[in-house]
Amino acid sequence: GEAGELCECFLWRGEDDCAPGLRAWTDEQRDHLAQGESDVVIYLMRLSDRCGVDLARAFAAKMRRNAAKYPAHLARGRANKYTDY
Repeated sequence: GEAGELCECFLWRGEDDCAPGLRAWTDEQRDHLAQGESDVVIYLMRLSDRCGVDLARAFAAKMRRNAAKYPAHLARGRANKYTDY
């Protein structure tokens, strides 16, 4: 599906290739990524609408839960399980 195609953009790339800004990518590769991201967002919005999910509200609630589970001053730069905080 669309999400899988989006993940394929990163599948065989090293960390340097995926640095912020994707400067190692060509304009064509970045455009392909943007199109894939757009496809995923469109499908997600359609699914949310079909299921009656207020996506903005769900997103905000998830961010609040994550902030409580992973306090920034403790979790920044770490990948520990939430029970460690």
